Amino acid sequence: GQPHDGEGGEQEVGDYRVGYIVEPAEPWWEGDPGNLTLRKPVPSETNHIEILQFEAATGLFVPGMEGTLTVLNESGEEVDSNPLQLYRGDFYHYPNNFSFAGSAAYTLRAEMQTPTFLRHETEEKEGRVLTEPIVVEFENVNISTEGE
Repeated sequence: GQPHDGEGGEQEVGDYRVGYIVEPAEPWWEGDPGNLTLRKPVPSETNHIEILQFEAATGLFVPGMEGTLTVLNESGEEVDSNPLQLYRGDFYHYPNNFSFAGSAAYTLRAEMQTPTFLRHETEEKEGRVLTEPIVVEFENVNISTEGE
């Protein structure tokens, strides 16, 4: 879906600008690229949450940063936690489907690994860019389980 469909926000963390988008649960194609199968949301999955990392200095999307998104309730208890990997859609992003008992305000904690791609040299930094993992929390995210 498009960024304006659901709840969203962003913050800067180190060299990164990290955004999130919350939408109703979505299907995706998975498996062997030559013979993809459609994976539809299971009944318990209420929402699709996307994490997007950009290089703050350039605005470039950052590939190669798999990780985990953990959702906490207002008491700080874990509600759901799922791996994040790169997806192609209207734009590249790191999503998964999550299960919520009901609409409320939640905290999203994304922990993303340092990207392993090779780096061209830059005059100032000698290629030492995007060398840290990310841990970012978005607090008081209003998540609606009502669907579209």
